[in-house]
Amino acid sequence: MEERRRHPRNSVAWPVRLWLDDHAFVSGRAVEASTLGAWVYLNWLPTGGFRPGDAYRLEVQSPEAGTWLTCVIEIRHVSQKAVGVQLREAFPVELLDAPSTRGTLGPSAAHAEFVAPDRRVFARILVVDDHNSFREVLSHALNEEGYRVTQARTVAEAIAAIRRDHPDLVLLDVDLPDGNGVELLRTIRRDHPTVGTVMMTANDDLTLAFDSIKTGALNCLFKPMSLDLLSRVVAQGLTKVRTAAGGTDVAHCPTVK
Repeated sequence: MEERRRHPRNSVAWPVRLWLDDHAFVSGRAVEASTLGAWVYLNWLPTGGFRPGDAYRLEVQSPEAGTWLTCVIEIRHVSQKAVGVQLREAFPVELLDAPSTRGTLGPSAAHAEFVAPDRRVFARILVVDDHNSFREVLSHALNEEGYRVTQARTVAEAIAAIRRDHPDLVLLDVDLPDGNGVELLRTIRRDHPTVGTVMMTANDDLTLAFDSIKTGALNCLFKPMSLDLLSRVVAQGLTKVRTAAGGTDVAHCPTVK
């Protein structure tokens, strides 16, 4: 608790809808946000209340941007009508594939509908993160799924890899040794508009998520993340890229020499 008191917290006034299941939600507002998560005041609590560790879908509006984000959150603290939550994922409302997210954070049942296994071999993914072990774990997991994966540790390496390999999707960390990931996202959207980008951060900051989505990110993931969540988000992102390209293949077919 002492750590939480010392941690910088920002007062906010964001309307929220916390979905209890596919058909019912509780309205309220987020009143405080920090890199540890957020405090949400709800108009009423469901019978039985909330249990720490349960996962829910939370829709949050930024009055400044006028946009809504869908977040996957985990209940951490409950105090009267206030609920402390930790973020796991944030993305535009239209990317939601499964309305109900209560329970353990896991893979979407519709995962196979996004990218068929025999097409994944043609999908190129760039993982940009300066933490070697984290980058290697993500790359290995995606390689095991059949994707073509390359890696970069810095902004400079990422720009060179995008120009060289023409990835379909970039998994991009926010904090890099030689620059900011959100600034690199702006560069990607300007110079390579067909490349999809998923942001990754260790800071559970909804403001960062709003900025990333507004700039053009498909999704914002919060570390630590499960490999099941990673798998689903990558599949969703590649489907979004394919749809934007007019229904063509997810990635470029290799040139036959």
